Formats: sequence, C-alpha cells, structure tokens
Amino acid sequence: MLKFKDAITLALTKISSQKIWHGFFLSTEIILLTGVLLASSFLQGFKTSLHDFNNQGLNGKFIVTARNVRVNPDLKNDQTVWDLAESLYDQHTKEHANLAAQLNLPYDPASEEKPTEYLNGERIFKEYTKYAGLAIDEKMQGYHQAGLAELLQILNNYPYQKVYSESTIGTNGNLSILQEGHENLQDLKDPTSNSENPIFYGLHVLESAVYQYYLFDSADLKLEQNTIPVTMSLTTLEQYFDYTPLSDQASSEAKLARFREIYQRSQDLTITTCYRNEASKALIFQAQQIQNEIARHANEKDYNKPSLIHNLPSEPCGPVTVAEDTRSNDEIQQAQLQIAYQTALGEYEEPVQKIVNFKVIGIIPDIRQTTHSTDILAMIQSLGGINLATPLISRDYYEAHLTELSQIFHPPSTTDYLGTSESFLIEFKDANTATRFINEQSCTLKGGINNGCATEDKPFYLTADNNHSLIINNIIETLTSIIMIAILMIFVLTIILMTVSIMRSISSDRKEIAIFKATGFQRTQIITIYLTYTCLITSFIILVSIFLTLILGLILNPWLSSLLTTFLQASFFNLDNTIRAQLFEPQLANCLLTSLALLLVSLTAALLPTILKTKQSIIAGLKYE
Repeated sequence: MLKFKDAITLALTKISSQKIWHGFFLSTEIILLTGVLLASSFLQGFKTSLHDFNNQGLNGKFIVTARNVRVNPDLKNDQTVWDLAESLYDQHTKEHANLAAQLNLPYDPASEEKPTEYLNGERIFKEYTKYAGLAIDEKMQGYHQAGLAELLQILNNYPYQKVYSESTIGTNGNLSILQEGHENLQDLKDPTSNSENPIFYGLHVLESAVYQYYLFDSADLKLEQNTIPVTMSLTTLEQYFDYTPLSDQASSEAKLARFREIYQRSQDLTITTCYRNEASKALIFQAQQIQNEIARHANEKDYNKPSLIHNLPSEPCGPVTVAEDTRSNDEIQQAQLQIAYQTALGEYEEPVQKIVNFKVIGIIPDIRQTTHSTDILAMIQSLGGINLATPLISRDYYEAHLTELSQIFHPPSTTDYLGTSESFLIEFKDANTATRFINEQSCTLKGGINNGCATEDKPFYLTADNNHSLIINNIIETLTSIIMIAILMIFVLTIILMTVSIMRSISSDRKEIAIFKATGFQRTQIITIYLTYTCLITSFIILVSIFLTLILGLILNPWLSSLLTTFLQASFFNLDNTIRAQLFEPQLANCLLTSLALLLVSLTAALLPTILKTKQSIIAGLKYE
C-alpha cells in the first residue's frame, strides 16, 4: 500500500526533476492568480468606498427620469395647418380692422405679416410668422401628452417607491445681473432678445423632498420680499465668480479645491438682478435709438427732433422717464387710442422693472458628461453631478409664491412640442427593477431628442442620467465581469499548462512507471502520485499567490486609498473628511472559492492524461529510453 508520505516524496521528486519547466509554470500561474486576487480585493474596496460616498442624500437612491418626449409632427408641411393659419389671419385682421374703426384709428391689414405667400405660383408657408405659430399651437393641442396618470398606470407592473415631479419655467422678460450695483443697458440691444443673461433665463422647479438634498446645512428659506431662494450649479457659480473652467484633465485635488472655494464663497451669496419685461426692454431700446439718432444729426440745422424723447434710467433698474414731450393733443390722443386698441386685443403690456434678488442656499454639483453607458471610463467620469443649466427652486416655494413668481416667470407651455418641460423622477428600491423598467418601457430615440420618440405603447423616454446608484451598479457589474473573464482565462491556462506538465512528466517517466508496476504498484497508486503532484503544485501556487496578495495589498493600500479618497471627494463634491476610501478589502470567502475552483480545475486537467498514459504495459515501459 502506498503511504501518503511516500506519494508526497515521489511528487516532490518529479517537481525537482524539471526545474525550468516548473519555474515557468509556477511563476506564470502565481503572477496571474495574484493579479486576480489583488484586483478582486481592490474591487471590493472600490465598491464599498463608492457606496460610502454615494449614500449621501439623494445619490443613494435608484432613480429613473421619465420624459414624454412626444414625436414632433411635421406640421410645417401640413396643408391643413397652412389653411388654418390663413383662416386665423383673415379672422384676426377683420377683428382688428373693426376695433380700429371703432377707435377711429388707421389700420392696414398689410401691417400684419401673412402666414403664406405665393412664389412663382407656388404657395409657401412662413412658419415663423405670428399666425403660422398660432395655427401650429392650435394643432398641437390635439396631440395628447402623457402625464402622471399614464406613468402610474405603467408603474403598476413594477415595484416602485415614490414618483417626484420636476419642470422648467422660463422668464417673461429679462433678468440682468447688476454687477457692483450697475446695470449695463448696452446689453439690451434688441427688445426681443433674451440672450444677454446666461444664468437666470429660467428656473427648474423640483419636488421639495428631492430639492432638500442640495441645500447648505445653514440654508434659510425665510427671506425678504423680492428675494428668491435658489440652488445653483457649480458651473454657473464658476461663471458668476469669473473662474476659468478646469480642464477635463485637471487633478482631483484641483477639482476639490475649486469646489471648496466656490462652496465657501456661495454660503452668503445674494445675486442682485434687474427684471424688465418686454415692454420695459422695448422702451429702453427705443430711447437708445432716438438718442443715437439725435446725436447723429446734432450739427444739422434743419433736423427736427422727435416730439417724444425719453431719458434712460438714472439709477440701476430704474424706469425710463420723459425728457421732452412736444406732442400735439392729437398725437397724445392717438397714442392713448393705440394703447386702448392694444389693451382690447390683449396685447398691451405696461413697462415693468424691479430689483429681484436670488439668495444662493445650495450648490448643485454638475458635470459636462452624464451617460448611462457601458464604457467604464465614461461611467466613472459621470459620477458626482447632474446636468442642469438653470437654478433650482423647490415646488413648495414655487406654489406658495406663485403670484409673485408668475410676474417674472411663466409656467410650462401646453404646446411644448417635445414635452420636455415637465418630467418625473421615479424612485425604485433596487437597481435591477430600475434597469428593467428602462429596458422594457422606454421609447427609442431616432435621430436625437428633438425628433421625439413617444409612441402609444411607450409614451415616455426613460433614462438613468444623473443617477449615481445605477451608474455605480453598472461600474461594479462591468468590473466584476472583467475579473470573472480573467479567472476563466486562468482556469483555461491552468488546464493547458497542467495537461502539458502531466504529459511531459509521464512521457519522461514511462520506464519508471513500468518498474512501479513490476514491483507491485497498482495503477490507482500511480495515478495518486500524479494527482498528489498536481495538488502540491496548485497548493503552492495558491499559497504564494495569497501571501503576495496580502503583502502587495497592505503595501499599496495607504497610497492608493488616499488617491481614491481624493478622487471620490472631487467626484461627489464631498467636503466631509470623515468619510475615507479603503481600497484594499480582501474577501476570504471569495479567495477560498477561487482557490478551491482552481484546485478542482487542476485535478480535472491532470486526471484524464494520467489515466490514459498509465495504461501502458510493463514491457513497453521497460523498452522506453
């Protein structure tokens, strides 16, 4: 009977007999297995650290954004829309003519641009004219836009926790920042332009339960009149403070320092703006034009100045005042009748201007790239922020101050062609349900969001943009898949190398095997020797790999964990220094399972060639040289 001690001795003899081959075999397997175990331990630490940073506030929730991005019909080429536009033009011009006649005002229908015209005998639709727009708006009223009721019906088949709403409201005029208390009237070059101010062209209204996650700890919502509490994006505040944007290649330390500096400067920041409605803008524009005209003709004796001249505001956000009024009674009466005419049409707007303050009570970390992607680098870069250009206010505040806010901002239009002014945030309990909901219920964009995608069966465009939990889940799944592929590659390589090693050993030991058989060794005992040889090699690989993993992990952990902490602080805009990343987190259970699997793979790889090669007869073996 072959003793276990003797089997080990014989197996060790075989290992020492082929030093070069075994050196290559062992070093290759040890390097690969150590790399996989180290990567697995680092992945676990990375996963834990990500969740530690991500579980602050809203980040830790699994949220899907639902937008009814309805298909924009090609109404500009719809002949029925052209006919409707012409009908509206005829109807309105008749009404305007009758009203003008009642007020004894001159009126020419040609003063209002027709929505269609004939060019070379062909009718052309002028889609950007007033009545073309009215016709398109009227047609769009018939296109149903899915809302909360439809969304809740779809969600009946998916376990969800909450649904929040968000919407965007635009300005009714212009909000100009008063830099150091001064209003730059030169910015008001065109009364119809609202492009001077890149910050306050609208507000994003967010459900209060979500909004609170972006507030400063010391945020106070009880503010003075004409002061609106807002949270603003990091990029917008960079622009306001006149910072040069950091490049995409900027270090984590630089990004964190920038965020810390802006955070501190924004704590007590109130941004003063001047609100002017379109009438006020138009009056300033008109006053500027007349003053420029007078200046051009200053040296002309025969030049007659306009009968009504205005002064530009003498103080920031002040009204336009009359500098000189030489109009006749008839001119004054005509002007009054014109106002009465516009009022009757619902088109008159009294000039309004007033100071509006925006108190910054929080910062929204924003990013330049947020994609629900399978590209792991893109996913990691998308951590830490959301895409939002306009300042945020809470829905509670918006509804409580609707009267004051409606003077400056207008609610989402019912004729929002794409249906993107209002959307919903759906909170799920886990990532799998959220991902399944997106995959099964989202309509598919064709040619970009401006073309829409909503269908009767799938009325919403669903995304996981701006949701770190789902992105992190994808990152971990991707990294885990990479490690699993690496483990499978090691198993395949082990099978190849172990098979080659056994076959090489048996081929060189054919005479020895014959002698064993001649002296009474059973075939099973010979197989035991080679399986013991396999166990020894594999155990050596496992033990050395685990030892190297622990040594390298402990050596690299302080340095790499410090780098990861800074990276995650910069990514999540986290100023809490008590939350630290711990990259190296060895998993004993995973290590044992991997080691056991490798041992089984090695024994399986060794068993078949051993059984086949030990079938040789004693005579054939003794003849082998």
